[in-house]
Amino acid sequence: MPLTTRPLTLDGAYGEGGASLVRTALVMSALTQTPVTVQNVRGAMRQGGLAAEDLTLLSALGSCCDAEVSGAEFRSREFSFVPQGRPHALKEPISHSNVPESDPSVAAMVVLNALLPVLCQTKAYSTVVAEGETYGHRILTYDYYEQVALSAYRAMGVHAYPHLIVAGYGKGARGTVELDVEPSVPHGIDWAERGPFEGAFARIALSEVSEGIGERGVAHFERLARGAGIELHVEYEVVPSVNPGVFVTVWGQFATARGGATAKGERGIRVESVVQSAFGAFLEWYSSGSTVDEFLADQVLVALAFAEGDSALRLHRVTQRLQTMVWVIKQFLPIHITLRGGLGEPGELTVRR
Repeated sequence: MPLTTRPLTLDGAYGEGGASLVRTALVMSALTQTPVTVQNVRGAMRQGGLAAEDLTLLSALGSCCDAEVSGAEFRSREFSFVPQGRPHALKEPISHSNVPESDPSVAAMVVLNALLPVLCQTKAYSTVVAEGETYGHRILTYDYYEQVALSAYRAMGVHAYPHLIVAGYGKGARGTVELDVEPSVPHGIDWAERGPFEGAFARIALSEVSEGIGERGVAHFERLARGAGIELHVEYEVVPSVNPGVFVTVWGQFATARGGATAKGERGIRVESVVQSAFGAFLEWYSSGSTVDEFLADQVLVALAFAEGDSALRLHRVTQRLQTMVWVIKQFLPIHITLRGGLGEPGELTVRR
């Protein structure tokens, strides 16, 4: 497939106008070797400009393809990224030197997932270490990434192995995660239908709290699963952490479908309520017939754009984030990506090279 090499300028306020546009533009620039300038960075967000998470990814991708970078400053409203060579393997911790102490919020798994489609195609093994939040509200979290997102990647022929060194609960926490990435070429996946059910699972991560909380959470998961007629394999695990926390993840797997849900414990909230929240969201996806939950399509879309062969996904819900990512990818590649379905409604995604 021919790649565009003309420099691109993107409006950072387009669509969702937030972090996903920045990430997708950077990753596509690295993979296609196309210089890109993003103006009005995070222009649709309440607080615009480059955030700590963006700067962390800029640092990693800049090292990966020896890029010339300008405007890489906290809250900068415009930056340019000019790759100087094809991406190469990384074997070092990601630098956080340009992340301000005043607002160090970085979702570690978001950064690592953004790097994965780049690193897997470098034809060499990579080992990267990221610091930041590993369990939090409405972000990509460790157990979901390990059990749901990377399972979908394996179905595409991409293999990566995470290791939680120390957990970080909540915004600004500095947990540490290592990710080993094997060289591979992704292939398309036909997930238009689910296929046979293969199992449902749940995990409760605990740090610096009573194990009795984990036992109560497991018992409540089991009660909810019995009521729903689902055989659920559930466990709790005490994990090392920089701060106290409780986090629950529940996921399911079909032959050609993956989906999950998460919830974070908070002071004063019983673990049963946290479990109820996650299980309710999971049950909504489980009962929907879709092959990916509303977040998983975002995690794998860039890799599918470079995969050998066509792909089809049945979406639980179309998000503005996904719509924005499709638009960004099409600025870099002459590719057929069709997204059917209204915003917030079930939909279908097809990718054809």
